[in-house]
Amino acid sequence: MQNLEGKTVVFFGATGGIGESVCREFQKAGANLVLVARSQDKLAKLKEELGGENIFAISADATSLTDVQKVFAESNNKFGEIDAVVISVGTWIRTSLINSPQEIIEMNDKLEASIAKPVIVVASVAQEVLRKQGRGVIFNMSSHAADSYLQGNLAYAGAKAKTSRFILNLGEELKGTGVSTCDIRPALVDTPQNREGLKNFSEEEWVKAVQPINIAEFVAEHIGSSNIPAIKFFESGIEAK
Repeated sequence: MQNLEGKTVVFFGATGGIGESVCREFQKAGANLVLVARSQDKLAKLKEELGGENIFAISADATSLTDVQKVFAESNNKFGEIDAVVISVGTWIRTSLINSPQEIIEMNDKLEASIAKPVIVVASVAQEVLRKQGRGVIFNMSSHAADSYLQGNLAYAGAKAKTSRFILNLGEELKGTGVSTCDIRPALVDTPQNREGLKNFSEEEWVKAVQPINIAEFVAEHIGSSNIPAIKFFESGIEAK
């Protein structure tokens, strides 16, 4: 993977399935890494495992404007200018017609709060910080569910689609500022959490899933690049059942 020494990445959702796996790859590449998540215990554990002076952990609520602004202020104080912001928040919850209307509504509200709102809050603050620098890129970890049908995604697809549309529109408005956005849309990703939740897949099947290293390599390659795609798809050879 491309060397990231001297590059600063602020990663929201660092302790999540995709987040933790990608952060481990960034650490190996030498990035100055700001780990952001709500759980102090999980953050402390991840920071200890990664180690090094270039790892900085901040506990924050990504739906709180005050918390997110504090994250960027502390990141600047620790490492100076920021090269990239990665937003990887929320979790998948199956919602389909086996659920009652009330359950569908409740799931939709839950994912709106845990996926859509954090992305909008973080990206809104990030673009302001990066515009003042005159450079930087915002990566949103969306999903192929944002524009593709898969059974069980009644609530999840809508939340992801909302974040994708916001990031794409933000990217258009940022043209000419030196700041870019990229909406990453992976299919099923091979993470410890997904393996735990989807035990019906064999090892041979899991190797066909999207590998975190591929996402990490893409992000690393496009930090500082002037040729960043607005959307990046990662296809998988298996689908959640």
